[in-house]
Amino acid sequence: MAEAAGPSTGGAGVDTKPDDEHFVDKHQSELIKRVSNVQHILDELLRQNVIQQESYDKVKTLPTAEEKMRELISGPLKSSVQGKVIFYDILIENQPLLIGDLMRMDAEVENVSTKKRLCETLNDLSSEELEEFKSLIELEKDFSLFSISQLKVTNTQDIVELMMETHSRQCLGLTIYVLKLMNRTDLVQRLIDTSPGTKEKHRPSLTQRVSMSHHSDFTQCSFYPVDED
Repeated sequence: MAEAAGPSTGGAGVDTKPDDEHFVDKHQSELIKRVSNVQHILDELLRQNVIQQESYDKVKTLPTAEEKMRELISGPLKSSVQGKVIFYDILIENQPLLIGDLMRMDAEVENVSTKKRLCETLNDLSSEELEEFKSLIELEKDFSLFSISQLKVTNTQDIVELMMETHSRQCLGLTIYVLKLMNRTDLVQRLIDTSPGTKEKHRPSLTQRVSMSHHSDFTQCSFYPVDED
């Protein structure tokens, strides 16, 4: 495989579409500073034809792990999406704690972003609408009696916190489902449009993306942006 392979997909569920930032690019600085076992990684990259002998020799002669990683990422891996996918798989196998730590960092950032967007959305509800929203949330079977009692006296930020604790990654879908029941499609559309990874040219209409049946199973709600190739 040439060092500058074209766009591709694959490798441990990492999104490698050209419009999206690859995990390796996103965490470039941390990888440069923290990857330690560079020699074994170089050997694997050479064995799998991600880099050629000339690049291998050039990186290998550098004195420190940090310099080797900087040259590797900014050189032969820079324009090779498939190379980054293979590199990522090698890192998972050889530096699992580091990759796990970086994934946790991503999850924390995503949670903060989700909470912020949900708070902004609920703040746009009137006091009557907020009470209706809470009443509909209370119907969800996963909410404990303790959580339901808390919902009755909480502000929007506390409501979001309770939802995140109870429904975790389904929290956004639950909110969209309930807002749809309330006929607040304007807020539904805004949440969809601000979902991470949405690209203007790939945005389907609201009716294409929000599809749900009229019962309380909010998991029927499909809201994530879908690329239409």
